[in-house]
Amino acid sequence: MAPDTIPTNQHNPVEHIIHFIILTLQPACIYKVPLPEEYGILDLVIVLPDSYSKAFSHYERIIDIAGIHHSNFRFSLHHAAHLGQKLATGSFFFNSVCIPANQLYNNGNIILPVLNEEQLAPLATKALDRFNTSHQSATSFLQGAKFYKKQLQHSMAAFMLHQCIELSFRGVVMALTGSDVRTHSISTLLTNTWRVAPGMNKLFPTDTNWDKTFLPWLDSIYCDSRYKEGFTIAPEQLAILYKRAQQVHATAKQVCVEILEQVQ
Repeated sequence: MAPDTIPTNQHNPVEHIIHFIILTLQPACIYKVPLPEEYGILDLVIVLPDSYSKAFSHYERIIDIAGIHHSNFRFSLHHAAHLGQKLATGSFFFNSVCIPANQLYNNGNIILPVLNEEQLAPLATKALDRFNTSHQSATSFLQGAKFYKKQLQHSMAAFMLHQCIELSFRGVVMALTGSDVRTHSISTLLTNTWRVAPGMNKLFPTDTNWDKTFLPWLDSIYCDSRYKEGFTIAPEQLAILYKRAQQVHATAKQVCVEILEQVQ
């Protein structure tokens, strides 16, 4: 989109959202994350001028109004200088998104760096090394869970499986975005992998009532297995959790290797 061009087709929901954001927020530029169409998600990377000094929460409230009628609208905010630094140091997700083909708006006042494959190659090697470190820790927890499962120490095995899943997700996000999302909430980590590795989210569907209750139960395991008096987990529940941890662990490796080895 040409500099300072504002979408005018207000009958198009996406263009209506972009139009509202531009008029009210006056960002530097906006990019659309190229997610598969079947997901039905509008995900934007919104870049603010460095002169904007208010807390992001202030701007987020404005943007939330723009997407109030779009049930699957998501976004992230970035100052231009900070995003430029991420791009220059090899944030592979943002390097794939912040390109002319995905640009919806640009006010013409900033130029973000775009690295070529030769520049990205050594950064990809370092990112894969960081992922492998996290993934090895996840492997250790998976092996620990197997040991405790055999010892019929189901609570400890459940804790180990939660940690395996957590570190698998964190490793993917860290390798592909350069950010270490430090949380024990798998739900929160899933909101990050929607962008960088949407295939991982397919491991946690929400099609049935059982699926919808599984994730909150998994989130509770980190604390409950360690601190909740009388915490128990049935063998059949542990078996389901073990299988899910194996799937997450394997998929995380597959995703990162496929993306990062392409530019090595």
